[in-house]
Amino acid sequence: MIDSRKAQRTSIDVLQIALRKEEASCRLYEGMLNDSKVSFVRELLEKLRDEEVRHVRMIRKKIVQLEAGRG
Repeated sequence: MIDSRKAQRTSIDVLQIALRKEEASCRLYEGMLNDSKVSFVRELLEKLRDEEVRHVRMIRKKIVQLEAGRG
């Protein structure tokens, strides 16, 4: 059986869900980064956080485009 709420999600809805998850990942890596004292671990966490930041920007840009009808 299909969940009608899922079937009714728009592209913007899906991107907003993805955005929340990416933002949560940014916070996770930032928190772990603040707790880490080992340089190679900090470097990895910085790269992971920066990648999530890139994803957040990309998703936000796409949401704006879709909301403006340019999707």
